[in-house]
Amino acid sequence: MKFISVSDDEFNIIQHQNIIMKDFVCHYLSYKRFHSKRDELKGEKGFWVHTVNAHIMVCFNFWCMIFGSENNNNLHWKNLNFNIENIQNVFEEKLLKELSLTQNEWKNLRRSIITFRNKYIAHRDIGYKEPVPYLDNAYKAIIIYSNWLREDVLVYSDMLVSGVTLEQIASLHENMIDQTLIHIVGDNQLQS
Repeated sequence: MKFISVSDDEFNIIQHQNIIMKDFVCHYLSYKRFHSKRDELKGEKGFWVHTVNAHIMVCFNFWCMIFGSENNNNLHWKNLNFNIENIQNVFEEKLLKELSLTQNEWKNLRRSIITFRNKYIAHRDIGYKEPVPYLDNAYKAIIIYSNWLREDVLVYSDMLVSGVTLEQIASLHENMIDQTLIHIVGDNQLQS
């Protein structure tokens, strides 16, 4: 592999993307865990409905910052070109392979997430009645992208790759959620 040149602008984009990806992962895991325990959460149920909804809604916004519309979005992954020929194809091939999706399935996934974000979260179109898209593959895409940047791009640049991985952050956040849930639902109910 040849040396990869990362410009100051691209490094700045990556730094912002890392924050967004971390926030996405933490909100997504919070949503999944709180949603799975929604019937056991102590206190006013309306509070938990709003809390869970807020976690999932912000996930759509964060995900679209990285994988959503390419127009007028400085943080979109396609704004990173480095000096790699066909870099977009290289990453998309890796993404599709690791997600076990076809190009058309990825396109449909992106479209459903972007549409939901645009028509329900950001603008609340009155006639919009589609169900909330599942974000399991969106979560995986964020992890794949983060790992790709770290393992396939930055390691071949003059940028120092250090710190915890997004997967390590996810694990730490899951532990934090579980420790919090012990106080909210009790230790016995948490194990189920």
